[in-house]
Formats: sequence, C-alpha cells, structure tokens
Amino acid sequence: KLGTHEELAYYSISVAIANSLWMVAASIGVVVFSNASNTISKYNPSNVQKLALISGIISVVAALAILLIGKYLIVLFFGLPYAKSYRLLIALLPGIMFGGYFRIIGAYLNGIGLQLELLVVVLIICIATTLLDLIFIPKFGAIAASIISSLSYMIIGIITILMFAKKQNCNVWEFFIPSKSLIREILTKISWKH
Repeated sequence: KLGTHEELAYYSISVAIANSLWMVAASIGVVVFSNASNTISKYNPSNVQKLALISGIISVVAALAILLIGKYLIVLFFGLPYAKSYRLLIALLPGIMFGGYFRIIGAYLNGIGLQLELLVVVLIICIATTLLDLIFIPKFGAIAASIISSLSYMIIGIITILMFAKKQNCNVWEFFIPSKSLIREILTKISWKH
C-alpha cells in the first residue's frame, strides 16, 4: 500500500499550493521581460538566462512567504485538519524553486534542437522517482513522496542549467546571482513603467 487516503489529501493540497507558486514565479518572470521577447528573438540565450534568474529570485521570495504564512493559508482555505499539509509543502519548496529553471531553460533547449537529450533526462528522472516512491512511500508515507518529488525537480533543474551553461559556455552562477547590469536593467524597466 502506498499511503493512506488522509496522506493523499495532505499531499494533494501541498502539491496544489506548490504548483501555484511555480506558476506565479514563471508568469511574473515572463511579464517582466515581455518587452525583450517582443524585440529580440525568443531564443536569445541572454533573455533565457535573465528570465530564469528572475523567476528563481521570485521563487525564493515566494518560498519565504510560504514558510512564514503557508500554514495559516492552509488552515484558512482548507481547515485545521489539513494543517499537516504544511510540512509536505515545505519539503516540496526546494524542488519547486529549481523546477522553475527547467520550465524556462527546457523550453529554450527544446527550441534549439535538444529535445532528445531533454527527453532522456526526463525519462531517467521519472523512472528513478517512481522507483524511489515505490520503495519509500509505503514505509514513510506522504513526506517521502514530497521529498522524492522535490529532489527530482531539483535534479532536473540543475541538469538543465548545466546543459544550458555547457551549450552557451556561460557561468552556472549567473543563474543564481544577478549581475549589476541586470539589476540596473530591472530598475530601469520598473522606473520607466512609472
């Protein structure tokens, strides 16, 4: 048996909230750089890197907010019995932050013809995730599912960053630490809108 119905309910809530976090971060990143995508080819590696970095920063901020108020939101929207979903959500957060990189960079890598390489990576990670779930969920329950999913998202995010860095010959840290020029560009865009 792979867990109880109760654990499945807790896990479903944590996944729904985590996926919302993922979508919000990606959407905000797209909006911030919509002008760039309208004027420059969407396959411009510089734009992809900027978008991935901004999405990553937004994900970190959103994850910190979830850490602070996530339990209260779960209780508010789902009721006190579902407060146990919070620990599952916390376990998913690292993976969700890295998973956003896969969404953005993966689209770029697909666009430049690396579909097969990405497919192989995704299939290997899916098979490994399934096997680990089958081994650990019966013994540890929903927390195992959350941790395994988080690790899978993190690994696929890191692999896509490494694939991009190798293809574009860039520094991996540029996906995590904004340059001064990017900070100036963002501030200029924000001030220009006002």
